Amino acid sequence: MSRQLDRQRQFNQQTGDNWDRAAPHRTECTGHLERLARTTSSSATSGAQRDVRPTLCLLGVGRANDVDLQRLLAFYATITLVDFDAESVALGIRHQGLEGDTRVTVLSLDVTGAGEVFDTLSREAAPDRLEQALAALSSGSSRVAEQVGRRFDVVVSLCLLSQLTLAVVEAVGDTHSGYVSLLQTVRLEHFRLLLALTKDGGAALLLSDVVSSDTVPQLSRTPREGLLPLLAALVSSRNFFSGLNPFILHQLWTSEDTLASQVAAVEPLAPWTWLLGERTYLVCGFVVTRTAANDFRTGSVGTSP
Repeated sequence: MSRQLDRQRQFNQQTGDNWDRAAPHRTECTGHLERLARTTSSSATSGAQRDVRPTLCLLGVGRANDVDLQRLLAFYATITLVDFDAESVALGIRHQGLEGDTRVTVLSLDVTGAGEVFDTLSREAAPDRLEQALAALSSGSSRVAEQVGRRFDVVVSLCLLSQLTLAVVEAVGDTHSGYVSLLQTVRLEHFRLLLALTKDGGAALLLSDVVSSDTVPQLSRTPREGLLPLLAALVSSRNFFSGLNPFILHQLWTSEDTLASQVAAVEPLAPWTWLLGERTYLVCGFVVTRTAANDFRTGSVGTSP
């Protein structure tokens, strides 16, 4: 197992008892998924089959503290959980009383498609090593999509993007000449993976923590209605996790050509807070509607880091 994946497995173990603290966050995530189940039409259903429930795929589910799987099974026909840490996922399923439920499937795989690539990098990585890493990371989404082997009506990234961008920082540091290229590539491939796994006309839900109480100590005391103004102020002062400026994330879906041609609409969600261990995180989200099969769009290449 790569060092990056091993660190994440240790983190899953350390935060495995976060079920009670995560209750408000779990309510938010589950509520958005219930809404998507009601509004997202399955490309596989028509006519007399319109009552068939949609399918759901959760990426980076870990111990599943972010979602109420029992509630979601009332809205989705099947739920596929994708995470390299099968042990943590199994514990989460057992905790929610779904062990042995055939409607819940677990796929144990690295959602970056190239987790071991980070082990080849360091703060002194030479240009040729960097190019090799970029090439491997750039095909990660297609490899993962092939391993999953199917598409879903709704696909969700559960606060996974910050883990991926953190892996870049830990691998090369934020002063390395290749840092921005690596960060942009990892981020773009994650967006591509979400779309690759989503059926035509379906929805991808990207949820990401963008800053924590480590640098915003007032976060846990800020009322819900004050979070959006606070977020705008944090972005203005560049106080957010590397590569996770939510306004850039919003723009990227329609400004990068390989994404824009597949995106019919992007809906930003009102931010909320998430208590994980002793830290409070600010979470942002986007519902991305994938174009239907007969809807073709074009866009231009984005350049923002």
